[in-house]
Amino acid sequence: MSSGYLLSLRPTNTGNAVTRARQPGKLSEYTRRWPNRTAAGRAATLSCRKRQRRKRCDRVLEIGEKIDGRALRRWIELGLRTLDARRLEINTLNVFPVPDGDTGTNLVITLRAAAAELGDPVDGALSAAEVFEALARGAFVGARGNSGVILAQALRGFADSVEGRAVLDGPGFARALHLAAELVTGALSSPAEGTIVSVLHAAAEGAAATAREIGALAPVAEAAAESAAVALQRTTGQLAVLAEAGVVDAGGLGLLILLDCFVEVVSGTRPDRTIELSRRPATLRTSSGRGSSTVSS
Repeated sequence: MSSGYLLSLRPTNTGNAVTRARQPGKLSEYTRRWPNRTAAGRAATLSCRKRQRRKRCDRVLEIGEKIDGRALRRWIELGLRTLDARRLEINTLNVFPVPDGDTGTNLVITLRAAAAELGDPVDGALSAAEVFEALARGAFVGARGNSGVILAQALRGFADSVEGRAVLDGPGFARALHLAAELVTGALSSPAEGTIVSVLHAAAEGAAATAREIGALAPVAEAAAESAAVALQRTTGQLAVLAEAGVVDAGGLGLLILLDCFVEVVSGTRPDRTIELSRRPATLRTSSGRGSSTVSS
């Protein structure tokens, strides 16, 4: 596409992503600047980011290999915060199956209901199986809208796949994604290409391909997220209504955000990626009130 917009999924300190105009042969600079333009200011900012990255890594129990219930709890907490921050942005992209602008809201409501089943932090010493069972149960009860029902079905797939397991490793994650995709597809009367279902299947296939060679969780999770990102970008050309609006599937974006948050929990770093839109969707006013932009982050 020669013109359009890049939707940034880059995590930032302020929690704001940036959508920037794309012109033929040139990309405009990010509107977010260094807080201090001096060399000393930039060095201080980079040093601060490195310290924050080390602290984040220290919080992960077993980076890269496998995770337990506590780490899964952190994933849900991070995913819920990130989805809620990008809720309006996801709503703006919602044009299928009905352009009612509530996909982001429905995902947040459903995931919040799922997280509520985990109990207080003091109850966090749960196995992977117990965490996913609680999440699936809570999501089923609190599911809102099509996207919420699909998320609940996906979590049920994870719960059934990891039943009896204390931790989750790479092959286990791949199997769980596969079962989640199968359950979601089976629950729909007419699953369509170019939706969250396509993105979920792509994630499962990417995870399975890597898990056949590597047992560690981090590379398998990264492969799943990368495959999901590629599939999400393809959704614009797979569904006529998305092509007409020039956007990607809203539910698929929500799923990618959750997968990227999972990657952050198991590796210590969230992927830095952008999604290309062929045209700018309806604008959302920023929290600062200065102008409008499809950013929330």
